[in-house]
Amino acid sequence: MQERVRGSRSRGDGRRKEEDGFSFKQIPGAFMSLPRVMRLVWSTSWVLTISLAVLSVLQGFAPAASVWITKLVVDGVVQGIRIHSPSPIWLPVGLQLGVAVLSNLLSSLNDTGEGQYAGPGLF
Repeated sequence: MQERVRGSRSRGDGRRKEEDGFSFKQIPGAFMSLPRVMRLVWSTSWVLTISLAVLSVLQGFAPAASVWITKLVVDGVVQGIRIHSPSPIWLPVGLQLGVAVLSNLLSSLNDTGEGQYAGPGLF
């Protein structure tokens, strides 16, 4: 029984041909074309490119902020139990809500900006 290797197929002469699957050998080629792609994107709209980059960086901070605020919520709950009052949890819960709303807003703005790159007929 001949076993078939995933990601390649026989050419008929015993040699194998790579399919379009992922290969670590493709990574340097992708980075080599990055300057050309960035010039193309920059020439389309440099303002939109910078805006999307800033939005992406801000979106990257949202999970870390959420984890830190979750710690504050837990600390507030522990303190509230000690003093028999729910008041220490309201500020962290409000901050958590604010981070969630801000994250959704940034995501919507990012989607809108990416839609601008795609053009009016695609979205």
